[in-house]
Amino acid sequence: MIDHRLALLLLARLEQATEGISTADLHTAAFDAGFSDPDIRRIQRYLNLFQKRGIGLTRNKRLSKLNPNCDRRDLFHFIKEILHSVSYNKILFGDFSAVEASLYFESHPAPVSLLHTIVEACLSHQLLVFDYTPQTELTREKMKLRALFAPTRKDTIPVTLLPLFFIASKASFMVLGEFFPKQSFNKIVLENPRDRQYELRGIANLQVGEVHKPTLDIDPRVRYRNSVNVWVGGTEYSITLEEMDTVGKIACRRQKKVNGEEEILSYVAASLGKIKIVDPPQEIVQRAAQIGLPTELVFRFTQASDKSN
Repeated sequence: MIDHRLALLLLARLEQATEGISTADLHTAAFDAGFSDPDIRRIQRYLNLFQKRGIGLTRNKRLSKLNPNCDRRDLFHFIKEILHSVSYNKILFGDFSAVEASLYFESHPAPVSLLHTIVEACLSHQLLVFDYTPQTELTREKMKLRALFAPTRKDTIPVTLLPLFFIASKASFMVLGEFFPKQSFNKIVLENPRDRQYELRGIANLQVGEVHKPTLDIDPRVRYRNSVNVWVGGTEYSITLEEMDTVGKIACRRQKKVNGEEEILSYVAASLGKIKIVDPPQEIVQRAAQIGLPTELVFRFTQASDKSN
């Protein structure tokens, strides 16, 4: 039987070892991480398993490593299996495909190590400290404006987060938890946390801190209850989606409740005109204009007055 936490640890160590790592060193890493002295033959069986699963493992003499240039789809097929196992299913919310994950992390040099650090911190309630680059244009513009008037960074945000859930959706991967506005680890100033979520591809310089007890009641089932896939919160809208068939005729219309503007716009824009929002709320029209989405690509107005308001 596969120990999925051990498998993810080994994959992370193989990814980090750019020059390769020996079976003996993998055994030591597993022992140091708290696994009950898995023998070297067991580590060897995991290496053979990774190869059988099509994961891009390079083995040269006694050293092994993950090939950074390999097709990552088989790797993420296995990671999906790991995250849906009993080891991690209590902190996983949502779902993803291997293809979507490989595209999302396409430019990330070490996605397995990033995932391993975050999900293990979720289980152990360890603080994470990192620099975050906002993934929405609106937030980036707000930061640049704020930097003109206050001594703050214009591109990245220093974040101290107690991670609680790993959030997977069709188009994004996030960590959800308790954000502490203060940067200090002094317990006197670690107060009034806020629930926040951060896109994984915006995280850099990740470090693991001390163990901290959660204080907020965060339920992802409530937070994302009306999401198209998984959304990060916001105003709830009731919209009409119109889907086109292969010859450009209306195939169907359906009502949908969604949270926020950007996710539904991204979802519709990704269909390249096959799905449109009928007579959208003005807030969604305004957000589309802010991010430069062509009106004719994402909306269908049935009344002339709707477009002009």
